[in-house]
Amino acid sequence: MARYWKSLITATVLTEGDEPPTFDTLAHVHEAITDGESSGQWTQQDAEVTEQTMRELLLAQGSDPNFLILEEEEAL
Repeated sequence: MARYWKSLITATVLTEGDEPPTFDTLAHVHEAITDGESSGQWTQQDAEVTEQTMRELLLAQGSDPNFLILEEEEAL
């Protein structure tokens, strides 16, 4: 039986300037805190979720649940 996980990753970015930074992508956040002029750290919280919850989470993200959840006949 498959196990499903939800990982919540939170990044805290510290900057200096008249306006807050605008981040368009996770890659942009990464660059700012590793090579840029920002300070940052991140944390990760993991939780196991049921298959039904995973289906709902995938749909909420606009992903097809079959992306991660195989149908019974496909799994055999």
